[in-house]
Amino acid sequence: PNCFAETAVIPAGREVKTDECTICHCTYEEGTWRIERQAMCTRHECRQM
Repeated sequence: PNCFAETAVIPAGREVKTDECTICHCTYEEGTWRIERQAMCTRHECRQM
């Protein structure tokens, strides 16, 4: 089962860095089929290099 974060597809139970500032996490409860289709994304402070 996968989650979606805008255009990115995120495997269940994984954290994926979608860009320099954003990490999206696909919540999946082991042993259940309850899946959030929309990934939870957290933006971090971006510092330009």
